Amino acid sequence: MRSSARCHLEGRGQLMELDFRRAGPADADALVPLIHESSRELIDTVFSVDGRPAQDFLRRDFLRGEGLFGWRNQKVAIEPNGAVVATATHYPGRRWHRITLHSLGSVVAHYRLRELAEVCRRSTAVGDLFATPDRGGLFLANICVSPEHRNQGVGTKIVRHLIDHTRSCGLDTAELDVSATNIGARRLYERIGFEMISRREDRSGRLPAFERMRAPAAIRS
Repeated sequence: MRSSARCHLEGRGQLMELDFRRAGPADADALVPLIHESSRELIDTVFSVDGRPAQDFLRRDFLRGEGLFGWRNQKVAIEPNGAVVATATHYPGRRWHRITLHSLGSVVAHYRLRELAEVCRRSTAVGDLFATPDRGGLFLANICVSPEHRNQGVGTKIVRHLIDHTRSCGLDTAELDVSATNIGARRLYERIGFEMISRREDRSGRLPAFERMRAPAAIRS
């Protein structure tokens, strides 16, 4: 269902109007590449095995609907003509374990036995970078704006929209993880009202550190 909340941005010399809605299975072609682009290095490290593209797995999990990349957990920003502008994963922290189990089901369905063992090994190693989400908050992830709409305030708008959603759900905080090397994203989140609450290093040294950031649902949008 399309949200009644709307935002505007300056682009291509005119004022553009955006709507927000929940994703659906038909959005796979538009959203899976954006989800992948949101954290390409991390996603490829875990899910690209024996030359199989990580996007193939993302598409399976997206279409199954309930997992970490499932369509039911994606918010979409669209132009009035329906064109996708941005996407973001969001879910209550209390549902994290259930959502993770759904994605594990996608892993089992997608990979052959030897590949499955490798993905599980990689997932376990990478998992140390991320704390369990706060049960009383809304967790945000995989925030990505389409290339032609970047640097126009769209990322700020979709995050603020989700903070509004946090309040409407009766949750206390919004949380997200950001790569320590993604300085631009970190500054954007700080401007919105997020603060770093923890930092985790990759002991293997292959991936950058990740920082957990939190914002109160009561911040002004």
